[in-house]
Amino acid sequence: MKRIALALALAAALAAEARPGHAAGAWSTFLHPSAYGGIVAASDTVWGAAVDGGVVFYVRSSGQFGSYSRQPGGLASNNLTAIAADRSGNLWFGTSDAGVSRLASDGTWGVLNAFDGLPSLTVNTLRASGDSLWIGTSAGLAVYDGTEISGRLPDSGAPSPFASNNITGIALTGDSVWVATAAGVYYARRSEQLSSWTQMSAGLQLLNQQVDGLATDGVNVWALAYQQLLLATAASIWSPVSGLGAVYRVSDESGRVVASTNTGVFEYQGGAWTLHPGSPPSDGATTTTYAATADPTGVVVAAAQAGVLIEPASGAWPAYLPPGPTGNNVQNVLVDGARVYVATFDEGMARYNGQNWNLWYPSTCTANCDHTFYNTLYSFALLRDRLGQKWVGCWGEAVDRMDDSGPIDSVTHVLIQDPNPQSPPNPHTWLWSAAADSNGGVWFGGDSPDVVGFPPIGIDYYNPSGLFRRNYQPSAGDTLTGTTSHMAGVQVRSLFYDDRQRTFWVGYAGAGVQSFPLPVGADRVTPDTTGQKLQFHTLLDANRLDVFAVIPHGDSIWVFDTNDLRLYPEYGSTNTSTAYSIPAGPAPRGALHPLDVAADGTVWLGTTNGVRAYHPGGTTEDFTTANSPLANDEVRTVRIDPVTGAIWFATATGLNRYDPNYRPPPAPPLPYLQARVYPNPVPIANLIGTSLHIIGNAPSYGGRVYSVEGRLVRRLPGAANGKLLWDGRDENGSLVKPGLYFVRIDAGGRQMTARVTLLR
Repeated sequence: MKRIALALALAAALAAEARPGHAAGAWSTFLHPSAYGGIVAASDTVWGAAVDGGVVFYVRSSGQFGSYSRQPGGLASNNLTAIAADRSGNLWFGTSDAGVSRLASDGTWGVLNAFDGLPSLTVNTLRASGDSLWIGTSAGLAVYDGTEISGRLPDSGAPSPFASNNITGIALTGDSVWVATAAGVYYARRSEQLSSWTQMSAGLQLLNQQVDGLATDGVNVWALAYQQLLLATAASIWSPVSGLGAVYRVSDESGRVVASTNTGVFEYQGGAWTLHPGSPPSDGATTTTYAATADPTGVVVAAAQAGVLIEPASGAWPAYLPPGPTGNNVQNVLVDGARVYVATFDEGMARYNGQNWNLWYPSTCTANCDHTFYNTLYSFALLRDRLGQKWVGCWGEAVDRMDDSGPIDSVTHVLIQDPNPQSPPNPHTWLWSAAADSNGGVWFGGDSPDVVGFPPIGIDYYNPSGLFRRNYQPSAGDTLTGTTSHMAGVQVRSLFYDDRQRTFWVGYAGAGVQSFPLPVGADRVTPDTTGQKLQFHTLLDANRLDVFAVIPHGDSIWVFDTNDLRLYPEYGSTNTSTAYSIPAGPAPRGALHPLDVAADGTVWLGTTNGVRAYHPGGTTEDFTTANSPLANDEVRTVRIDPVTGAIWFATATGLNRYDPNYRPPPAPPLPYLQARVYPNPVPIANLIGTSLHIIGNAPSYGGRVYSVEGRLVRRLPGAANGKLLWDGRDENGSLVKPGLYFVRIDAGGRQMTARVTLLR
């Protein structure tokens, strides 16, 4: 129990930082754990390794959740497969794609990967023993001794002792090491340096002897295979354990053996398996199969998509849901003041107010439907109209309008797809882009799920009362007079209304860019019996582009197509443009709003290779999963908060917020400053100068260099601890003369002065 108790000290130190989204300076990441690779429970804290949500921890005394998500120098991946706690209080997390991450007891992060000798970056199972860590990967077994990976199987080209190197479970009993693989179970003796492995297959009677996990109470060993738990007997035969039903997970991380089954959570106690009353049943599905363990007092804890469930003294098990959206497959984001609305592909809708989340999972409404969405499945188009109401287009389900300005949400189901499976699909639910005009009207650009016989439908218009009034298509929805042209296409990927010009800008799939003025009478409440048509103007230089975004800014038009980013000045009237290179193309069939422009003119572009910012003046800045906490390089939507300037990114596996105006708080003052510069004295060479370093008790240093006469010689902008402080040059870049100099050092709100002698 000691190793878990020590982890509690780390959790207590972090509890004050528990917050709805994990923040890393300018970045915040919001994830929804749908399943867990494993959990560890201390007396007051539950740690979870989420398969798609990074590290989640829950502090029971405060009722707060905290989290860690992937970022450079921190957690290596958000896709976690296993968890283990060693006796020093370090927490280890196996990942599906980045090796093993370690959260040390002092809060710092480390990693074990291929550079350290790990057989594979895909880790299936972890087992801590003292300060050592046994690691089962998809390509073999490794042992970390607290300093380095000291052994691995197979190793150095030697033949493998296993029929399969896909290691799925590890158990340690006395002198024995047990290893489960995709082709049976093996054991060896540590006292014999694991030199001889014995396969124990009798009694498995399974196809390929696939074993999904191992557990031990220190004496007995159980194997999980094909929803059956088997016990290793003294006769070296696996015997089925009866009375448990279908078993999906088995764990012994707490020192207690627990099994998740289709009837609840069982624990091995006093030589028998006991069902914990009221414990959640599992069904084998990823999101509804519980990872389970017990804390040092014997209280059982389970975790799945429904949240963290903790065994009560009696009655129903309470569930605690980590804050976050309904899912991580994020399609669209809408910012409205302090509220943010998040639409996913097939996991529902969410609303975030900066502290709390409201969640609407996909399910057809059957009661109290005036206060909730009809069904949030495939929620793509999002819009705030001029009255502040929110519109959501859910493909194949409904077009809903929500008024959430009061204490109770009010939802109008503007359009509902006929639930009769024999009825044809309604293409007016297949909405992709959206815009609200200055008269209060609402406009949607249509797309299509490629249903045979149902192409995209062009543009739909709803009047200020929320009534559908007209559908526009090239066949009958426009005029052809003078320089105007017919509507160019029916798949409308981008739709933007420019208040200043009272003009709409339309971006088509494969048909370029057009604009049309807000038609007279578009705000009529009564039906337009005359058939109000639209006058389309084509941006000729872009007439064949495969467009994903069109956004005006000032008197210019930004166009994002599959090949580049283009800037058209003077509202495109000159038909000339400047093309900018892009890191990659837009997310195919997923880029709902991949472009936005900040108040300072910076263009933020979401692609399949991360985000690129085009700053005024010509500089660019790239953010990817390699250099930032961005959840995924496939960025589908970019939205800028017009009030704060913060930018929201909807990605294929998570939601991010980035504040370009963030400035880190000043470091707390040091109680004292202790530093020295070296070498001292230091030679100064012609043409080269010198290399004066600094080391002390501060992370970084600044200051100034003065001559013996008190003349300022050089300002020192900053140096990290142990790094170069001064190169022996003055403010003009010229080498100084040999002699005595005074270096005033500033760090942590403290100052000190060092004397330095430069020698010829």
